[in-house]
Amino acid sequence: MTTQIDSLRDSIARENDEMLSQPIATTVRVADHADVDRLVAMAQTFYAAKYRDRMPEDPAHLRHVAAQLLETGRVLVAEQAGQIVGLLAAALITHIIFNQRIAVEVLWWVEPAARGSGVGTSLVRDMETWATAQGAVKMQFAAYRDRGVEDLYGRLGYTPHEVIFEKELDDAIPSIRTGG
Repeated sequence: MTTQIDSLRDSIARENDEMLSQPIATTVRVADHADVDRLVAMAQTFYAAKYRDRMPEDPAHLRHVAAQLLETGRVLVAEQAGQIVGLLAAALITHIIFNQRIAVEVLWWVEPAARGSGVGTSLVRDMETWATAQGAVKMQFAAYRDRGVEDLYGRLGYTPHEVIFEKELDDAIPSIRTGG
């Protein structure tokens, strides 16, 4: 009995190893309005994981942002087996000082189960292609300080240039609104 169980366990392990060694086909495409619900769900997951203390949960606002980016920016989604497993949204700006067109990442998220399969890289490379075609000379990403994230950006050819310093101004907002 134990030998049969061990044999079955080994067989399953071999099958799993074979499945994991097979590349998962990834398709990157431009998102459309039919994707908004999935984009909002992924954005909520992202913000809950990374910005829980900084951003109120507001699905209506996320829908508005998604619709705006679909019209004025670019939203790419990555699919595996017909399911959206990643997204990269960017906007184009003209830098006010340098007068250069720059693509700025708004949101980049890959579902944890799809990480390491090339989804993130595919999204970035396709966004870079689009940004270049739009006349952008740079692409910028923002992220919390995290060694793993910094290593990922480095592998993609990105280098850190600045650090953002910020301060919550909640205490100042009521006096501005009331003129006091």
